[in-house]
Amino acid sequence: MTKLSKDQVTSKIREAGIVPLFTHDHADQTLKIVEAAYRGGMRVLEFTNRKSNALEVFTQIIKNRNQFPDLTIGIGTVMDGTTTQKFIDAGADFIISPILKTEMSDVCKKHNIHWIPGCGTLTEIATAREHGADIIK
Repeated sequence: MTKLSKDQVTSKIREAGIVPLFTHDHADQTLKIVEAAYRGGMRVLEFTNRKSNALEVFTQIIKNRNQFPDLTIGIGTVMDGTTTQKFIDAGADFIISPILKTEMSDVCKKHNIHWIPGCGTLTEIATAREHGADIIK
């Protein structure tokens, strides 16, 4: 699969209008969830980094993504730049965080990856926009 640009991911998310999120600690069950969502018409999904083996399970999704040719898949619940880099290296199309941490923006910019930070105040929203966030959680 050709790597999507940040703008292409933004477009796909806006077109989808919804980004279902899920997590599971077993790769086989995760692939069944991805398949069910895909068959149901979902083309953008967020797998969350909430389990101790999330990177391993996410890697299995990416290894099997040829089964889902137009799927855009990102990782959520990312909390720092180091974890951001690990999931970009694993093949994430976008990164979502429940917090605003600008070091994540720096990593995403370096790889032209879409970054969606969580913001709770107008100052956080303005800061996120200044650091390149097109969509705010």
